[in-house]
Amino acid sequence: MSADSVPLPAANVWFSGTKNGGITNDEGFFYLRSNEPQRSLVVSVVGYKRKTVRLDYGHDQMLNIFLDEDYLPIDAIVVRPDNRDALRIINNVYKHRKDTMLPDFRQTTTHVNLTDIPNRIQQRRLFNDIKAGLISHDDSTYSLPAYYSVKNNGGYITENFLPVMDREHWHNLISNFSPSVNLYNSYVTILGYNFLSPITRSSGVYYNVYLLDSTFSPQGKTYRLQFKPKSTNGLYLQGTIDVDSTTWRITASDIKTSPYTNINILNSFCFSHNDTTSSQALSLGINPLKIKNVNILGAMVFEDSYYSSLPKPLAADSNSIRIDSIKDSKLVRAVKYTFDLLLAQHIHAGPIDIGPIFNLFHYNKRDGATPQISLRTNQHCLNNVSFGGYFGYAHKAKQMLYGGNVKFRTSDLRHHWVLGYDHKSYKYGFDDTRIFDENNINDADNLMNSLSQIKMRANNDLRTILSATYNYETKVGKTDFRFGAAVYAQRVECDLSQLREGSGGFSNIDNVAVKSDVRLAWKQRCYESYFQRYYFNSTLPVVHIYAESGYFRTENEHGHYGKLGVYAEQKTPVGFGRLTWTARASGTFGTVPFSLLDYIRTSRGSLNMVNDFTLLNQLEFASDALFTGTLRYQTHGYLFGYIPGIKRLGIREDIYLNIGYGVLVAKSPLPLHSATQPWGDLPYIECGFGLSNLLSFFKIQFMFRCTYRENPDAQLFSVKWAAEF
Repeated sequence: MSADSVPLPAANVWFSGTKNGGITNDEGFFYLRSNEPQRSLVVSVVGYKRKTVRLDYGHDQMLNIFLDEDYLPIDAIVVRPDNRDALRIINNVYKHRKDTMLPDFRQTTTHVNLTDIPNRIQQRRLFNDIKAGLISHDDSTYSLPAYYSVKNNGGYITENFLPVMDREHWHNLISNFSPSVNLYNSYVTILGYNFLSPITRSSGVYYNVYLLDSTFSPQGKTYRLQFKPKSTNGLYLQGTIDVDSTTWRITASDIKTSPYTNINILNSFCFSHNDTTSSQALSLGINPLKIKNVNILGAMVFEDSYYSSLPKPLAADSNSIRIDSIKDSKLVRAVKYTFDLLLAQHIHAGPIDIGPIFNLFHYNKRDGATPQISLRTNQHCLNNVSFGGYFGYAHKAKQMLYGGNVKFRTSDLRHHWVLGYDHKSYKYGFDDTRIFDENNINDADNLMNSLSQIKMRANNDLRTILSATYNYETKVGKTDFRFGAAVYAQRVECDLSQLREGSGGFSNIDNVAVKSDVRLAWKQRCYESYFQRYYFNSTLPVVHIYAESGYFRTENEHGHYGKLGVYAEQKTPVGFGRLTWTARASGTFGTVPFSLLDYIRTSRGSLNMVNDFTLLNQLEFASDALFTGTLRYQTHGYLFGYIPGIKRLGIREDIYLNIGYGVLVAKSPLPLHSATQPWGDLPYIECGFGLSNLLSFFKIQFMFRCTYRENPDAQLFSVKWAAEF
């Protein structure tokens, strides 16, 4: 590789003093074997200084060799044609671009590799497997084979994979990560980021384009073009394309992402195709310190796709090789366990699960330090029925918190029923958290939020809730549709000493209500993990329409109320960055106790940053008609991406804007909280900037309060950190 970790193809490699040698492939890999001990290895390639590597016989198995650039002698300079002809061809392709690059897509085979942690033991095992011919030449020598393979040949399907997830879930996961490449579009979207296509009106501004060759056939002339980005900062592609001079259509391509790509966890993406076939490989990895060629953990995704209007039988797949020497290694087991723990957040103990793990301890103003144990049965006990429960002790409140549930589901996973009972404290304004935080299985009070929560008005009330919920999910045309309904009865124990004009003591609010929610999404895939559904990111909006109707009773008053609301969110590439926005509008009708009013959702902790208001006290504003919107734009290193040395950290700039406004006109049978302020003429606004991808894991946020700065206990500025996975 070059000094900046770019693979060098066609480099000469040989054992010093012998004729035993070879050349590197397109990815810089080589394999040499000698029957005699060798002491040194020589590497030479035009444009780089020759290097001799001393070998430690019996120890060196895998080598990473970096070459320094050298000035080219005059007779080694390669003169390329003027790029005006190449740009003229690109312009013709752009003018005649089609709606789709390839016709009749039909997926036939998918492979998944978990990349090896680069330690000596695994390297030697892989090296021995290569020598024994157990790994084909198409495999990366840094890959831990964990293949998933589906061969559709006349309806016959075979599998050969490491069972981290079942076949359907692997397929959904890989389809979500594998990009859909269309060079005719201005951008190629990979992992939610836009890479500039070479087929644009201004291709010559961003790319150096060269005409490499032209060939004749009975159908006409075909040009081969090479393109490379002019800048080392930004989201660009590089490679070659073949263009038909008659139709100006791309007949073949071989492209990959620029080696300078600054995207967290993305190592590389390669794509090649011709008129009938296509293949792509996506390499993901975690490298916290940006050390050259050292990934702590990663995954390689291969997708061999077949493009034809007629089904054809598949050839035997030489890559689907199960390597028993590492199939059951400690590394593989650790990867499976870590993946399951991070996603499902439960520790498995035979037929019993412990968790969610972040709920095993929390701290809040009412409860104090509260250790808690949560248990449930898992699929090893019953596949479609689960019994769960929890209990804990709140040291400050000096009382037990406890609850339990019974969950049912149908075998097709479309219908879910839950019967639950809870006796624990809840934060005001978080009743609809489950609607907005679909993938979050933790409570608002959990271990991570307790350790990092700094909000002044984090108030809780004790609630006793009996509930029954139902969810149904299906696809209607191109729309993913989910309907949810819940019936619950609760008693809220309010601390009157914290209310305006409160006389001390406690008052109970009895509440019976029916809730419903309709969820609409498009082109969004999900993963089902034992009564938990995890939704992958989509570039299209996700919309919730929810309603509630209920009855309440206090010591002195009773009444009926209703709620209607809509919530939408979207994460989409915009320019060379990514835009994330959310919007919520809700209205409450009738007489409502203050604890059931709408509150802007404030900062909970380090695991929540995008949807929460950072500088707003939890009960600062109460509303029966409320609108909130959040905006985050994540650049791709416009500033830090240009600073030598620092740009290797992969730091990206973020811009934040949070806005909310509401009104309060409904009559409340209880006084408002003493910290609650009336709405004025202005909306509440806070904005800020931040840095993300620090050490590839963390982000930091600097927020400023723009309005209502004179309110009591108003926090005007804050610095917040969060984990970014």
